[in-house]
Amino acid sequence: PLIGPVSFTAPAGAVTAILGPSGSGKTSLLSLLVGAAPLADGEVFVGEHPISKVRSVARSVAWAGQTPALAPGSIAYNIGLGRTDAPPGEVAQAARLAGLEPALRQRTDGLATELDERGSGLSGGERRRIGLARAWLKPAPILLLDEPTADLDEAAEHEVIARLRDLAKGRTVLLATHSERLAAQADHVVRLA
Repeated sequence: PLIGPVSFTAPAGAVTAILGPSGSGKTSLLSLLVGAAPLADGEVFVGEHPISKVRSVARSVAWAGQTPALAPGSIAYNIGLGRTDAPPGEVAQAARLAGLEPALRQRTDGLATELDERGSGLSGGERRRIGLARAWLKPAPILLLDEPTADLDEAAEHEVIARLRDLAKGRTVLLATHSERLAAQADHVVRLA
């Protein structure tokens, strides 16, 4: 899809919301940053480095997409894909921060609950929270959140919004959303039509 022209700066250490209706290009814009979408014209910079000249920014980016990839293994294993050397306590803390505790209490094995590659038995909101926990666990200076409160009920959305500042500390955050409530928490808002 064609986006733009778009020009904005996402200041280091701040939360920038990309706000717009479905189909406006929010996800495509975030995808440019991880090399998953082509740039037809212009340039994207990370700091002073143009992405076109950098091999990969993947190590600098933690990504929580709309449909988190799941691998066969436990919920803890899937969260730990964000940082494979993370101690179990930090994985559990990431699960708490992402609001997974109620879902884990409903499962006999909690974080040890085994998943298949489709995440059978998980709701869309639970998948979303696993993706959020994985992104928050990865020690990357840039955090990209694609519709982080989609598939969540109003109470769960409120929890994510309330935790956003704490979870974003020390990171540059770009979040794509159609939620005015979530965008209101950002330091900067970029509106797409």
